[in-house]
Amino acid sequence: MAAGISLSYKQCKLRFALAVYRDYDTPQVAGPDGCDFTNDYKGASSTFARALSQIQNLDGGDFAEDVFTGLEKAAKLDWQAMNRLLIHIGDAPCHGRQFHDGVGLFDSYPEGDKYKRNISTILQRLRENCEVTHYCFCHITNLTQKMLKEFRKAAGNDDWIEEWEVYDLSRVPEKVVDTTKAAISKSINVVRQGNNGGQSNVKETVDTRIPDWDSLTSQEGTVYCHRSCSSVELLLKTIREARPPELIKSAKCNFQIALFPFSDEGNVRYPYYARASETGSNRTGRIEVVKRFKTKLGRSARSQHTKERYVQQMEVQTVARQLAVEFNKSTSRLRGVAKVVFTEVSLLDMDGKFYTKERLLRGEWIRFSNTAEYVNKINYAATLQAFSHWSYWVTSGMLLVTDLQGVKLQDEVNPGKHMFLLCDPAIHTDDANVLRFTNTNLGKEG
Repeated sequence: MAAGISLSYKQCKLRFALAVYRDYDTPQVAGPDGCDFTNDYKGASSTFARALSQIQNLDGGDFAEDVFTGLEKAAKLDWQAMNRLLIHIGDAPCHGRQFHDGVGLFDSYPEGDKYKRNISTILQRLRENCEVTHYCFCHITNLTQKMLKEFRKAAGNDDWIEEWEVYDLSRVPEKVVDTTKAAISKSINVVRQGNNGGQSNVKETVDTRIPDWDSLTSQEGTVYCHRSCSSVELLLKTIREARPPELIKSAKCNFQIALFPFSDEGNVRYPYYARASETGSNRTGRIEVVKRFKTKLGRSARSQHTKERYVQQMEVQTVARQLAVEFNKSTSRLRGVAKVVFTEVSLLDMDGKFYTKERLLRGEWIRFSNTAEYVNKINYAATLQAFSHWSYWVTSGMLLVTDLQGVKLQDEVNPGKHMFLLCDPAIHTDDANVLRFTNTNLGKEG
């Protein structure tokens, strides 16, 4: 299955989990009851294969099974990705005449679940709390048909539950691959069309003033940064091999963070004023900016504020920053070419609450271009349009840096010259890398 999916989407970050269920009265056996999400699934010694090899299939006494526990185990898994597929393979229905007609089937609990659980509640937890995007049930016998009819009714009888009538386990991998590829393709199309599914963000109160620092508590946080590649060639090699930049621990500091963001103009994140001081010292550093993702209405905050998502956002600016360094070297002897600088961005971990952190930009904020079609003609900056084109040329069409925004300042090193100090770019890539660099990556079309 992994090979089939990766063949079409080589940049896809696949994670597999396994939830095993039996019946109430099945003897407890040694070994795991499954495996939480892992990307270690290749080879007999992998985390996933070892968990699978230790599972024993034992008789529970009757024919019906404790399906509810299986679904509850699935709801406790560490769901993170944009596409979250639950593939349910079962040869028997759950307990209760509501879910089977009883013909040729012995059920020790015909009145229903032993623990009085409700299928609507369990399915709601999977769909809303875990944000499972597709629930696919694989019929390998005809005894589960009525159960799925009741499941669909409990879930609202829409397309969220998909049923496969295969009756042949050898066909399951093919179905999983096709369904997963279709889900990924749909996600890419949604992103490219700029469609957020009609969801809006949780609104935050905006306060543009610098906060009263004495009124804010200080909390210790850990800062991580990306290790720079030594050349553009090495940078591109890591991208081709789907390897993110190496994340290294930079410092431990105490931070004061404003209670409210100072702007709501961005589509993706809210910016907050922050001030750092060295642990064990009274000396405070300069005012910086920390940014946190906007939370979509109707989706759990936990799923939207994972460390992985913040690291991915950080990677966009890390790559743009390194390309800008190389661009400046290439144009250093040309007249009239301003320096292009992206602020250095790092990850701030405040006891499991994540932010990206960077320098506060002072001056008139200008958006010079966006992710597609728009170029600022009033404040036109030929150097920045040249930089976007150069990023495409120097990477042989692998990527293009755009959505350029920030301030125009006097060059800090060369008096009399100016520079562009930028943040929050977007990177479009060729189709081989379209699943990288967050959902602002509009791919080859972008």
